[in-house]
Amino acid sequence: MNFTEFLTRPTLENRQSWDIQEKLMNLTAKIVDMREKLDRVNSRYSCLTGELSNQYEYVVKLTRIGEKLDEQENALKRQVIEAAKKMISRLCAPLDENKHNIIEDYRNRDRSSLYENCFIKQRQSG
Repeated sequence: MNFTEFLTRPTLENRQSWDIQEKLMNLTAKIVDMREKLDRVNSRYSCLTGELSNQYEYVVKLTRIGEKLDEQENALKRQVIEAAKKMISRLCAPLDENKHNIIEDYRNRDRSSLYENCFIKQRQSG
């Protein structure tokens, strides 16, 4: 072995150093790869949270619209009920007057038939 070969021959220390450097380079590559994956995950997470936020806002808006529609429906129901009451009241007013007249007529007929029955009985007995 000549002097040049001796100088270029890797020593145990050099070989260990190269192994360590190779392992460090492999770890560095893995770290870079993991960092890229993490960046993609973070990017997707950001997109998803943005979409989720938009969906939440949409749900809140729909809930408010639903509440307003419920309020309008209840108000409309009250208006329909009030209108129905007024219409029934208007329709029943003449009936109430007629009812009193009919009751009065019935009482008068009942009295007259009672008087007639009494008169007929008196005639028959007397």
